[in-house]
Amino acid sequence: MTAADPLRDKAQLRKTLRRARMALPRAYRQQAARAIARHASRLLRRGKHLGAYIAAGSELDMAPLMAVAQARGAALYLPVIPQRGRRLWFARLGEAKLWYTHPRYGITEYAGPQLRAERLRLQAEDTGEGERFRPPRGDGDGCAEGVQLPGKALADAAEA
Repeated sequence: MTAADPLRDKAQLRKTLRRARMALPRAYRQQAARAIARHASRLLRRGKHLGAYIAAGSELDMAPLMAVAQARGAALYLPVIPQRGRRLWFARLGEAKLWYTHPRYGITEYAGPQLRAERLRLQAEDTGEGERFRPPRGDGDGCAEGVQLPGKALADAAEA
């Protein structure tokens, strides 16, 4: 018996989930994005922090959720791929136009003040089955106060 290759397994899982996500009609994905923003609106307010991302391809569009967060005064953080290493940073979205294209991956990033992923209490993950919110790894000392969307709200949003 040989040991499983975790990198190959992860790549295969991502490929499978991406295919399943792409099979969903665009209108369904748009409706789910708006429904999640509606459900989250009561949780987002000044003093809360939301880690989000700029959607690519068939990923869940975070724009409706980000718009609600901004309108309600919550701080928005977007991922920044490090030039070296593998630890993820988040940049706080601000007023300035500090957008740029990552030189290696060609994705849009924001050059605002950065915070380690471990400092955000909750993060959004695209699992290919919709959004899932989880606490980051680490002890949480000095974490920004985040927003957690209950699993039921997410399930209801996906069916709305």
